[in-house]
Amino acid sequence: MSGGIPQIWLFISGVFFLVGIIVFVAFLVLLLKLMKMVEDLQPKINQLADRVDGLVVKVDQVATKVEEVASTAKGSIDDLRGASGGLLGTIEHLSKTVVTKSDMITPILTGGFAAYRILMTMKAAKDLKANKKPTTELAKKTKGKKG
Repeated sequence: MSGGIPQIWLFISGVFFLVGIIVFVAFLVLLLKLMKMVEDLQPKINQLADRVDGLVVKVDQVATKVEEVASTAKGSIDDLRGASGGLLGTIEHLSKTVVTKSDMITPILTGGFAAYRILMTMKAAKDLKANKKPTTELAKKTKGKKG
């Protein structure tokens, strides 16, 4: 050992220094290759960005059309709801009118049928008194019970 730094220490330091330089140069070469790759990919990236922008515009257009269709459908449904409500109101009014009219007609029909039955009974009684052949079903039944 000659008075200063040991020889082995200088050798190891030189090896590490040399490896550091080689790694630094390798990183520089790698960096240059990456920069070249980025330059080559830049047009493709720009092209993809343009396509994505175009797709965004188309998606916005589709969304707008969907909103328009939904709005139109909602308006149509509201119109149908209003029309069906009006139709139901008309039907309800007509049914009330029919019920009211039938309530008025029912006593008249009942009275008419009762009067018809009374007239037929009177005719049957007249036929029986006159000893004629019965002309009504009621008279036939009555004559059959007596005889």
